[in-house]
This record gives sequence, C-alpha cells and structure tokens, in this order.
Amino acid sequence: MVASGKSIGEEIQHAIKQGRHIQEQVRDITLAALTRGELDGAAMRKVAGEVMKNVQEAASVQGTRAKEAIAEAAAGVDQALAHAAQALKLSIEEAAGRAQQFSSEDLAKARASLKDLEQLFLDTLRETARASRGAASSILDDLAKHAEASGTAVGRQLEQMSGLSGQVAQAGRAHFEAGMNAALTSGAMMARVASGVLAGIAESLAEKGKGRPR
Repeated sequence: MVASGKSIGEEIQHAIKQGRHIQEQVRDITLAALTRGELDGAAMRKVAGEVMKNVQEAASVQGTRAKEAIAEAAAGVDQALAHAAQALKLSIEEAAGRAQQFSSEDLAKARASLKDLEQLFLDTLRETARASRGAASSILDDLAKHAEASGTAVGRQLEQMSGLSGQVAQAGRAHFEAGMNAALTSGAMMARVASGVLAGIAESLAEKGKGRPR
C-alpha cells in the first residue's frame, strides 16, 4: 500500500523507476487513494486521472522501457477499478437489506458509478493521452484503443458480477460495519460504506502480496 507520508506522485515514481511489479504496485497505490475518501464516480475519476498523469510523467524518462512501464501501470489502474466494482457491488447488495438506512438516491448513485466504471477507465487513458506529448501520448492512445477492442479487467468484472469470490466477499463484509460507522458522519452514505468495503478488499490483497520485493 502507499507508504505513509508519501504522495501518489512519489509512490508512482518509485514504482516506475524500480521497474519491478509495476502493475501490482500501481494497483495498490490506486486502491489506497480510492479508500481515503468516498467511493463515487467523481472520486474514482479524479484518482484514476491523477495516477495516470503521474505514470506518464514518471515513464517519460524511461526511454525504451516507457511503453512497457505505462502498459503495466495502466493494467494496475484497471485492476484497482475492478476491485472498486467488487466493493460497490457488495455494498449495494448489503445495503439492499438495510433499506431504511440508505436513500434511494444514494443507491441509484452507487449503481450508476458501478455501471460507468469501464468507460471511466477508457476516458482516463484518452484524457491522459491528450494531455501528454510525444511517445507517451501515442502509447496511451494505443492502449485506450486496445483496451476498448479487447476488453478491460473492470469490464470483465462487471460482466461476471453475478457472484463474488468467498475471499473477496468475506474481506468486504468484514469492513461493511466500519464503513457504516464512518458514513454516519458523512452525507454520502453509500460512497463512504463502499470505501470501507474496498479497504477490506485492499487489505486482503496486501496480505496475499506480502513478501513481494519492493
């Protein structure tokens, strides 16, 4: 996960410069950023955009390794958004049994955020490409075209949403109540609850990744 005291840019720069496990590290950095606030469409778009902007900047000095680094990092963002989809799905399922605590508007926003996740990822790649120059712009544009044609991790996750793996569901549900408690001090109940659920999923992934060289 993101080291304490370090910015997203510093973490991304370290991961790209190190050149090992870029996809997993960028996934973890993105997940950590997503769990800091409310998990809604606006927040996810902001985080994904910030991560990809820093990826492009960090990879621009990598020379021949730039294409590989950007592709791996983009896959990491894609994976993080797929886990965000899991968190939103699980939150909506759990909230359905507690209708008195969630407004129909809150649930509708959560469902809209879930539905739009793949488009959000593709838009982020295209927007980063437009804001970039030289080789990075071409690399990102090609990635966006390839992702649209061949599919994305978040898109596949959305297609397979009929059920969640036992481990993911268990990790998410363990944090549902914590998310509920945090949400009581926030106006956006579902977005805050979903952030708590995602934190549980992120912790589960971190446990699986322990021992990975950094």
